[in-house]
Amino acid sequence: MAILSSKDHFFSMTKEFVARESARMAEVVKGLLHEHYPHHPLELQPGDENGPKSEGDRPGPSMLRLIYHSLTSDDLQLRDDGLDFNRLQHLFQLCMIAHMMSLKEARDEASASELLSRQGKRAADARHAENRQIAQVIKNWYLENRNKFKSMDAAAEEAMKLEPISFRTARKYIGEAAKELRSRS
Repeated sequence: MAILSSKDHFFSMTKEFVARESARMAEVVKGLLHEHYPHHPLELQPGDENGPKSEGDRPGPSMLRLIYHSLTSDDLQLRDDGLDFNRLQHLFQLCMIAHMMSLKEARDEASASELLSRQGKRAADARHAENRQIAQVIKNWYLENRNKFKSMDAAAEEAMKLEPISFRTARKYIGEAAKELRSRS
């Protein structure tokens, strides 16, 4: 019993793999074209044969069409004519390009979500700036006047007259100031 399969068996397995992988990567490229350029056709257009063009940092529609048609062309199918190694190299290069484009899309989406997160944090920071300022005013006032009150509740009652805040909010800020004072000691 032979350990290695026959050359014919290996060739047919490789041929099936090439057909399957070509079809899979063609679908990836087709998805990228439809997602980013929804109104562009999948068929080759006049001028596409002049070579791929990029729009900014993203592959343009002509580049995606060229890759798609290279992946689906009969020229890429194995024939056992001595040129199959070149065809496999071509498939590998096309797959690498399509894979890198997919990775770039994933990275771009992550960058967009990070940007939105940063913008959200900046907006929240701006929205709460007045509250932080009021908190600091109340804390500074309490540190200067804490000896005038028997309790923090009494100080909170008086702090409500300084700024437009509720008793609970005033009590919270005074409690934070007292805690900071205790931690310094």
